[in-house]
Amino acid sequence: RLRDRGAAQVAADAIRAVMWEKSGIDRNGRGLRECLDALTGIRDRLPPGATEEINLCETAVLIATAALARKESRGGHHRSDFPKPRKGFARKHIEL
Repeated sequence: RLRDRGAAQVAADAIRAVMWEKSGIDRNGRGLRECLDALTGIRDRLPPGATEEINLCETAVLIATAALARKESRGGHHRSDFPKPRKGFARKHIEL
């Protein structure tokens, strides 16, 4: 487990890095699953008192989960494995 504030900051930096690399501008299913795996590992090592980092990680998990569920590209959401919009997702919100 991460025990001190410095380690929690390292975790926050790791969350930002994995989100940029795997859930950034150009994303795909494989990368999003890798992102979720990495975020789970980070979250499991956070101490209970690292509230800010826990919230950051939970938000990142929700973003990656929603991006994985949306199997299309639309607006600012681009998936290289689903490069075109799909009619079934028009005006559809992802609820988690």
